[in-house]
Amino acid sequence: MELDNGFRVLHKNRWIWLLPTVLSLVSLLLTPLFGFFPTVQRGIHIKFAVPTGMPDLDSILKLEQMNIGVPVRPQMLLFALISILVDTFFTGGWLAMVFAALRGTEPDKTDLWEQSRYFFSRLLLTRILTLLVGIFGLVLLAIFLGPLAFILLILAFVGLMYVFFWELAIVGEDLSVGEGFTRGYEVLRANLGEVLRVVLPIALYTAIISLVANLIAQYILGYVLLIPVWSYIGGGFSAAICALYERLTRPPIDPQID
Repeated sequence: MELDNGFRVLHKNRWIWLLPTVLSLVSLLLTPLFGFFPTVQRGIHIKFAVPTGMPDLDSILKLEQMNIGVPVRPQMLLFALISILVDTFFTGGWLAMVFAALRGTEPDKTDLWEQSRYFFSRLLLTRILTLLVGIFGLVLLAIFLGPLAFILLILAFVGLMYVFFWELAIVGEDLSVGEGFTRGYEVLRANLGEVLRVVLPIALYTAIISLVANLIAQYILGYVLLIPVWSYIGGGFSAAICALYERLTRPPIDPQID
């Protein structure tokens, strides 16, 4: 049901699908100015992902630039910083438009910029906090090996569950960063079985798509063509997660009594 609702949003509001497509294409065109071009590692790769914001093709690709052994240049860091800021900015507006469509309101393209500005600082703070926790986890993994490292990986997975609905709670219910964290976790804990019923198939579909995408994206033309394809598919998956959150948090409608 959620998948149907998610893709229905994209069918009725094609610009919601086109926004991440345009942003990704512009980003790709600008990469040579920063001294690199995204390239996918040769071979067969698979990635599990569950989009909860604007779809990003790189989230399902095994990029050579993400290898630990690849030297990081200042230009690449600058590009990464700009990309994070732009993505964070438009994610708030994009999610707000998706929620509006799910609630039966015609999303207004003119509201996109205003909604993006409205949620930007809150979403940026959530991503900074998530990044800091992730860095701390990587440091611990680098220090501890063996069984303890496995335990830390489990704890990291549990931590990801805590923040799964964080951004959706902030945008969907207009909450503060702290309120969104608490609300998102409460919704997840109270409906874990229902969430897994929707999330696990999406993760499986994404893994299968990533297997094919990593082969196609090893060629420049394939990479370019995949951008609109994943913007649509990933956007549908993300909108489906929004539909799930909306269903789990929307109060039941009392029947009308004549």
